[in-house]
Amino acid sequence: MTRYGSGTNYNSSTSYGATAATEGGLVMWQLMFDWNNDGIFDSTNESNRLTKASIDRGRSSYLAPQGSGFDHVRPGRLRMTLDNYDRRFDPRYTSSPLYPNVKPGRHVYLAVVDLSTSTTYPVFTGIVDDIVPNNRPGGGTVDIECVDYMAVLNDQSLSFTAADQNIDLTGAFQILLADAQYPGGWALDTDTQPVVVFGVTDKNAGQVAHSLADAGMGSFFVDALGNAKFYARSHTYPTATALDQAVCLDEIMLTQPWSDVYNYVTAVTSRPIRKQPAVIYFLSGPVQLAAGVPVVFDVDYKSSFNVQLGTYAAWTDKTGTGTDKTANTTITPVLGYNGGTITAVCTADAWLTKLEIRGSMWDMVEEKKVSTDATSVTAYGLRRFFLDSPFLQDPNYATNHAGIIKAFAKDDRESVTVQIEGREDLQFGFELMTPVAFTSTTLDIDSTYYVMNIKHDWLKTTGQAIVTTLGLSKIITDSTAVTAAPILSEPAEAPPGYDDPGGDPGNPANDVTDLGFEAVGDILVGSDDEGAWDNLAVGTDAQVLVADSGEALGIKWADLTTVAASGQWFGAPYLVGYTSDGTYAIADNGGDNTFTLIAGGYPNVHEGILLEADASTLTSAALIAPHTGTIEMYNVFLMYMSGSGGGNFRFQWNVQTLSANDTTYSDGHPGSVTTIAVTNSQNKVVYSKMGTTYDVTAGDVVTCRLVADRNSSSYTAGDSIHV
Repeated sequence: MTRYGSGTNYNSSTSYGATAATEGGLVMWQLMFDWNNDGIFDSTNESNRLTKASIDRGRSSYLAPQGSGFDHVRPGRLRMTLDNYDRRFDPRYTSSPLYPNVKPGRHVYLAVVDLSTSTTYPVFTGIVDDIVPNNRPGGGTVDIECVDYMAVLNDQSLSFTAADQNIDLTGAFQILLADAQYPGGWALDTDTQPVVVFGVTDKNAGQVAHSLADAGMGSFFVDALGNAKFYARSHTYPTATALDQAVCLDEIMLTQPWSDVYNYVTAVTSRPIRKQPAVIYFLSGPVQLAAGVPVVFDVDYKSSFNVQLGTYAAWTDKTGTGTDKTANTTITPVLGYNGGTITAVCTADAWLTKLEIRGSMWDMVEEKKVSTDATSVTAYGLRRFFLDSPFLQDPNYATNHAGIIKAFAKDDRESVTVQIEGREDLQFGFELMTPVAFTSTTLDIDSTYYVMNIKHDWLKTTGQAIVTTLGLSKIITDSTAVTAAPILSEPAEAPPGYDDPGGDPGNPANDVTDLGFEAVGDILVGSDDEGAWDNLAVGTDAQVLVADSGEALGIKWADLTTVAASGQWFGAPYLVGYTSDGTYAIADNGGDNTFTLIAGGYPNVHEGILLEADASTLTSAALIAPHTGTIEMYNVFLMYMSGSGGGNFRFQWNVQTLSANDTTYSDGHPGSVTTIAVTNSQNKVVYSKMGTTYDVTAGDVVTCRLVADRNSSSYTAGDSIHV
């Protein structure tokens, strides 16, 4: 083959494998299998048997033909022919050291080593798909075809656990790959585009993955090491690899100017709508229950939220008659967003005749966002492009995507196919979606493209001549910030029997449904256990809603009854606790008290307040009167005497009241003077009723002040009083 420029061929005819380095080969191949399926590739490098290989990974183009969305990466394929003279790879040959493990589903890894730099380039990771021995007298070969892990996703149906709500594209990918038990690693860009409803039970995992990528104008693919990757529209790409026509073969191919032009772009959004609560699943027929034997069955329903078990019934006869065994039956539900399992067990032989699951379904409303370019239509004619993914669920994102795709696709935008041979330092280093800065003076090209497709084909049985074909296209990169639209809810429907604007049951005068409200303040109340509702008219001012079993609806509006405060406690008096040995303990003034609560008390503790001077005061926390009426005031406090000797301490309580909405306390109501005898270093609990009763109004703020009286020398007990 001739070239642009001065490329050179691989120049060795020697073989590869374990001895290639000493034989002077430019590359060495590594081919390993995990025949025993233990998760570790066998140590044997089978490349010394390899006589032919072809690797094909990627997609045909960036945009799908006829404007049907984005093209998708297909499962990669590795086709090999190996020397099988000793029937090593014959699945029926019992004397093979690999028997009985030569079978599809085993993992495979293929790489090429550039011996000039000792650089290893993985080119394929996947599983064996088919094995065809070609036995003949005196020897034979075997054809082994392998697929990468994209094929594993395409063969996997998702379970009911592959569901969630109010997540984003990245979260949806994580759920999908985990549920599909993807055999490799994964690296996912962060994309916060909302996926309000993600319910994909029984869907093909590969198709769902591509639909998720389409919804965000991103790309999903499997790399040469078997890692699943999602590149968002805002992906940060590395510096482009330079590629000049001088290192390419002369078969450079370009697409025609009109082949990928689209000027009328429609982005279809499936906008979720919250529906009203309803029965989302019911038992279609009776289920037989043998005494004590659990029965497990699957339930499926459309994507829903607030899912819960409804009513169920079990009878001795499958017609729902005989003896009621519902009380003897236990139902254990495991319910997801769009399906689950039910486990039913009864202590006696019975039939499960009724089972309902209730919830609120999600409905989908289709909205189309269109973006066109008149200039392009004039130049190329009307050329339509459709972006239609069930996971494009936000109309604002759909509007953005339609405009971005139109701007990208409205003009000529060539794709390029190039071939490289004899450049082991270059041709094996490309990966899907790698940016390539390609230049061709002959074709007037100098632009950046991205790898859509990679093919490696052996030209010699030695593996020392390989032609690499790269399919290159331009792609959309976009970092536009989009504000998500609000989630819509279905309007509430009228309850049974309300068929006219007035909401009167049984009046078919109008065929207009409403909620049955008849006046401002009306409420709807359940009227039986079958889901029927009725209207309850609003009460009069200041009335409250109370339960009343004598009423038809079980509730009524009634006047608020004021209950006197007699016998009721309120407030937060100063209570202190005691230590574990039963003695009272209070620290010095300003210290930290350690205490436990008296049973029923409140943690409001004054810590060592000194009442050393005459008229020293201690004010309580505010108490809020809960009712209008007459109250009595009691106080309990702990006193500690310090000083050289005991004596008497005289004090007086003073009650102050702050009326609701007032800012000034009314005059104090002094209580009686109390004298207490204490001794030095003595703790003493003082209990005091404050002399009289007090009239309060609900909402009044009441405080109490303890006033020390130390005018007389007979009342100067100790050096200080701690309260």
